[in-house]
Amino acid sequence: MSDSSNPQLPAIYLARQPIFDSQMKLHAYELLFRSDEKNQATFIDGEAATAEVLTSAIIDIGLEKIVGARPAYINMTYQFLTGNILTPHLKDRLVLEILEDVVPDDALIDRLNELYNDGYTLALDDFIYKPELEFMLELAQIVKFDVMHLGTARLEEQVNKVRPFNVKLLAEKVETKDEFEFCKAIGFDYYQGYFFCKPEVVKGKRLSGNRMLMLNLMSKLQDPEIELDELDILIAQDASLAYKLLRHINSAFFGVDKNISSIKHAIAMAGIDTIKQWTTLSLMSKLGENKTSEILLLALVRANMCQILAGTQTTYAPDEYFTVGLFSVLDALLDKPMDEILTTLPLAQDVKDALIDYLGPLGTLLRLVIHYEKGVDISNTTDSSSLANAYLEAVEQAESLRSALD
Repeated sequence: MSDSSNPQLPAIYLARQPIFDSQMKLHAYELLFRSDEKNQATFIDGEAATAEVLTSAIIDIGLEKIVGARPAYINMTYQFLTGNILTPHLKDRLVLEILEDVVPDDALIDRLNELYNDGYTLALDDFIYKPELEFMLELAQIVKFDVMHLGTARLEEQVNKVRPFNVKLLAEKVETKDEFEFCKAIGFDYYQGYFFCKPEVVKGKRLSGNRMLMLNLMSKLQDPEIELDELDILIAQDASLAYKLLRHINSAFFGVDKNISSIKHAIAMAGIDTIKQWTTLSLMSKLGENKTSEILLLALVRANMCQILAGTQTTYAPDEYFTVGLFSVLDALLDKPMDEILTTLPLAQDVKDALIDYLGPLGTLLRLVIHYEKGVDISNTTDSSSLANAYLEAVEQAESLRSALD
């Protein structure tokens, strides 16, 4: 990370939420800001706080470390839109979301025309059609509708009113599969909401024998006492996994400067902990072959953030915190309740308790990480700046690991 741990830098509170296209491919991220000690998107001085936090994110961290090469959707206050912070070099990186409460006076209208002519992508956030806002529809490329707030009947009515304009439609706060399918049917282009990272539970659905084998293999890999010979035998059970391991250990990502001759050799070169993590991630990606890759990335962010925040505590090993964060998305990957999945797995009871009921130190930290991710008020539990730094570091590590897997 670029100096994010420097205590002299101002604290930066943010998270990100993925935005998908109709094929469930990642389109962009919306950056969600936490500008005060409560880690919520509420501000004493909303204008100044948003501008200050966004400037810090762009300059101090760098957008490429937060969103990679993908666009960043960012909520724009009136002051920020009409100020001089936005420069043309950012036009390919940002989608400017014009908030629903921004008053379209002459200064704003002039500025929106200027940004449009500069090549910025403009999005209308939480849009409700009014005839006097048609000039904004002429300038915008994207219109966002709040599915939860509007409901299906009013949503379709609103969509029909903006169809004459040349805009893409983005459905936000999509919570269920039915909502997603409805939005697809009426012509939406992009989607965001908890549906895409939450489980779609299907009653009576059984796991295939192959998936159960992968789950058991993943569980055995989490044994902190596992030795090189045992790990060698476990990986050798899956030929494709063994092949991918050898290929990646030989790649520049691991910095190995000589050929690897066997699985045992690979483990010895890279280290048991590294191989355990890599193998577990590979198995998880196979488990979720019919799922968006963003679920796996979410697991990586949670796992790394748990491990970072665990710090030097001695109650549990760092890889146990990593495991809890990583396995916290198993229900989403497998479309089954977490307690049902864990019933047949040889995981330690403390790990199961953490994943099902957030019990014990492992569960407490996992809940903290998930609450930060969703913007829940956690001001009374820990230092906000430490959480923000851990989140940003976890995102960077997760992106690096995903690149290796790809």
